[in-house]
This record gives sequence, C-alpha cells and structure tokens, in this order.
Amino acid sequence: MNEADVRRVLLVRAFEEERGGKRFLEPAELSAATREARVEAGGKLELFLLARANRLYASLREAVPGLDRLYDAAGLRGPGGVLVFVVMLVIGVLVDRAGGGRFLNLLAFPLIGMIAWNLAVYAAVVIGALRPHGDAEAPRRPRGWLTGPAAWVSAPERPWSRWHRVAESAGAAAHGQEFLSDWTTTAAPLYAARITRILHFGAAGLVLGAVGGMYLRGLVLEYRVGWESTFLDAAGVHRFLSVVLWPGLAAGVGELPSVDALAALRGAPESGASENAAQWIHLYAFTALALVLVPRAFLALLSSVRSARLERDLPLRWDLDPWAARQFAGDRGSAVEVRTLIYAHRMETRSSEGLRGFALDFFGNRAAVLEREELAYGDEYVARESERPERCELIVFNLAQTPESEVHGRFCRAAAEHATGARGKRAVLVIVDEASFTERLSDDDESRGRLEARRRNWSRVLGELDLDPVFLDLSDHVSNEALGRARGALWPAPLE
Repeated sequence: MNEADVRRVLLVRAFEEERGGKRFLEPAELSAATREARVEAGGKLELFLLARANRLYASLREAVPGLDRLYDAAGLRGPGGVLVFVVMLVIGVLVDRAGGGRFLNLLAFPLIGMIAWNLAVYAAVVIGALRPHGDAEAPRRPRGWLTGPAAWVSAPERPWSRWHRVAESAGAAAHGQEFLSDWTTTAAPLYAARITRILHFGAAGLVLGAVGGMYLRGLVLEYRVGWESTFLDAAGVHRFLSVVLWPGLAAGVGELPSVDALAALRGAPESGASENAAQWIHLYAFTALALVLVPRAFLALLSSVRSARLERDLPLRWDLDPWAARQFAGDRGSAVEVRTLIYAHRMETRSSEGLRGFALDFFGNRAAVLEREELAYGDEYVARESERPERCELIVFNLAQTPESEVHGRFCRAAAEHATGARGKRAVLVIVDEASFTERLSDDDESRGRLEARRRNWSRVLGELDLDPVFLDLSDHVSNEALGRARGALWPAPLE
C-alpha cells in the first residue's frame, strides 16, 4: 500500500469502535463493508483492507464533517529539499567568519568545525544502518537513526502539533487521537526519510555557501594565514594538517609546507608571521567540498529515493496485525485444523462461544475447529492425526486450578513434543481461562493481587517448558491486543 492508502486504513480503524462515548459506524454497516470488500479483493489481504476502508470512509465523511482535514493533516510534509538548500546556501554566504578580521588561524579555520560535525553525522548514519533490527516476526517497518526522533517530534501530544486540534475541531477527539498516535508510529520511517533528506540538503547548502562566501570576500580582501597554539608545536601542526587536509593534498590542490616553514607562520597577525591565504583557502575549500558537499549530496539522493519508495509502498506486515487478521478471517484458515483440548474445566456457555469465536478470529473462519475434547484431571495427552496440512493443539486450562508440573506440565510437554520437528506444520497454544475465577473477585487491590499471583504461578509452571500461556476471559470480548499476544505465544512458532 502507498502512504495515502495506509493512512486511510488506519483512520477508518480508529473510527470503528466507540471512543469517548461516541460511535460513528454501526455494526451492520461494518459487516456490510466487510462482505463487499471480501468479494472485491479476491482473497488478497491488502486489497481487502483498502476496499473496506474506502467504503467506510465515504460513510464517515458524512458523520464527521472535519474528517478530510484530519486525514490531510496527517499527511504532513515539510519544506522541500531545494528550498532548504537555497536558504542554507544564503546563510553560509552571510555567516561571519569565526574569529573575525582577515587573519585565518590554520587551527581554527571555520570549515574545520563543519568537517568534524559532518564526519560525526556519517558515523551516526553508519551505526544506525548496522544496528540490529530486532525480531524478524515483528511488523515490517524499516528503521533508521532518525526513526525514533521522528516519531517523537511528530506525535500528536507534542504542544507544537496541530493534529490533535484538528481532531478536536472535527468533533472526534478520542478517535482522532487514536488514529494520530497509530499513524505517527507507522509513518515514522517515512518522516525520518524526509527529515534526513532535508538535513542533507541543508548541510550541503551551508558548506557550499561558506566556501562561496569566502571566495567572494577574497576577491576584494586579502586574507593572511598563520597559526597559534598553546599545546602544539610546528611538528604537531604539520601532522594535524596532513590528516585534516588529506583530500586536497591527495588531489594535488596544494602542498603542505615543511615543518620549518610552518614554524615561521607561528604567531599573531601583528607579529608579521603570516602569508597570503589563497593556497590554504583552496586546500580547505576542496577538502570541505569533498568531505561534506559530495557525501551529503549522495546521501540526500539516497534519502529522496527512500522517501519516494516509502510513499509508494509503506511496508507493513498486515498479516501479523491482529485487527487485520480478524477482519480477513473469512478468507483464512483453509489449511488449518484446530484441535481443542479442555483440561479439567467446565466451561459456561458464554465461555464456550467465546472460545470458538477466538479460534475463528485467530485461525480464520475457514479453519476446521474440531469438536472439543473434554479431559479429566490426570488424563494423558493422546496424539491425533490431522486431515489438514497444519494442526494447532489448543489447550485450555482453568485459572482457578492450581497448576502442577507433574499434571498440567506433563500434559503440555507431551503436546509440545508432538509438535517438535513438524517444520511449521504443528503448533501448541495454551489458553488459561480467567472467567470462572474473576467472576468471584471484587474490584480492589487484594483481588487484583490474587489474580496476578495466579497468573505468575501458571507462567512459572508452563515457562519451565518454554510455553507462554495466554490469559483470557473467554466470557468477554477478545481484543485485538489479546489476539496479538496469542500469536506471539504459539509454540514453537506460528503456523506457515
């Protein structure tokens, strides 16, 4: 999806649920848009999400008069790189020389600071590019050295942000805030690419302006050059300049004087120990252009290409997004068989319905959810053959029980061993149902402490097997966030 399409999908997602006591889309309208988009998309997830968002966006425009302004505000663009280049070029021409006057100190040449700063920036760029990108299963969002700062600067809660004010004026502050928070995180790589491009253009313009201004002033003024230092002698200065001016010296723009010649240039301008600065200006100018202008122009080009690519295709792993998977459930799961094992747990009707709804949302409506198997306390795990290529053993425990390694742990170990070595075709998911336990709890600190203690016990026992239980109240609506936790808890990995 391109940047505008992703923005529209996220905007509609934020307006689907009731927030701040307001609802703009009714369930029947959402269901109708989902059915129509499924037919149009032909089984392709991104096409489905976009077709669904386009249908719902049309309805939202009537219910939220300021929706277009909110959508457009999120597509914020900064000043163009060419404009920034011209502005910084003028600043470079007008900026005063460090130290003033017409005497140029070889060790305090204005361009040295620019070169040093840009070399530090290049180091940061390299470090950012080499930084590990984390889990490959995470949503496919590119990273960079400015991605984090870009997300922070563009966040809607920043006092300089106008986005949240646009959302408030649209009469949908809670929905708009949700959208903008999600969007700024998603679009951070794009904003980082744009900011990086602007910074590279600005740095190139500044150094070119500084060099150009120096030559312009040199047409009507005579610069004299020398050096002063408390800690360096002539030999130290010779070594320093041979490193700093290496590009210009290697290109034959000028020659570095001998140590004795440099010693003769030591002193303040009034001492007469100076010479015409033309050769040194040429050396420093070439070095600055070689180390700043050329690399910055190249990096600006790379950032421009990256920005254009992200605008055309802002990469997100929608298949890893629980909300997207839930919407697309009707087209998923044809290869999956779900075996449901209820271990020593008498589930109420609402929990049973919630479990089946969770299985269909998680694996897809086309998954074969087998009749659940009711097991008694102490029963052993018995493997079953699957009629489909992929199988998940969905094991459900009751939080009210006390977990035992020799009972619950042994059962899960046998299931996990059966899934081992299946090369992505078998998986185990352990759910701990909190419904019967939480219905007896009050809303106080003591009850919350008991709940957390139970969770820790189950996590400890199953953690010994490298299993991560998912704690759900199956009698209640299973959130998108819970679906995301469940995907991360599949052992040994998500089904192919």
